[in-house]
Amino acid sequence: MKALFYNTIGFSAAAYYFSKSDTYDNSTTYLILFLIWLLILVIVSALHIDYFFKSRTVEIDTSSKFIAFDQHERIYFNQIKEITLVIPPALYRKDPVNVSPFDDYHYARFVTNDGKSYFFTCLLSQNVEKVVIQIGVPLQIKKRLIAVTFF
Repeated sequence: MKALFYNTIGFSAAAYYFSKSDTYDNSTTYLILFLIWLLILVIVSALHIDYFFKSRTVEIDTSSKFIAFDQHERIYFNQIKEITLVIPPALYRKDPVNVSPFDDYHYARFVTNDGKSYFFTCLLSQNVEKVVIQIGVPLQIKKRLIAVTFF
């Protein structure tokens, strides 16, 4: 969310710059800046809501070696066939500064032996990779510009 805050400040600074300039049509410039900012806000909000609903009931207990989904369903680490970590390029390169608001969002997808998929998102842990490495299943890493869970 820090990157979204910094992008808002950047768009505000650009709007202020264009308001003081005589060479640009202010209303068109403001509209374009607002629409770009609104598009980014909508994408980040949709991503955050999707992550929230995918992982709101997930709990990983590394000492007991299970993952709880809801309160009735538990998956033990030996039932997990594969783990795919989906991260944006900035996290893959371990960049210290995130340029876009999407760069903080990443998740792990667990596939069980019977083919079911489950998600563990960055809303539960800032470093998903560090948590899923403790499970002991080989980790496959995929880079995506925006790490959405429905692709």
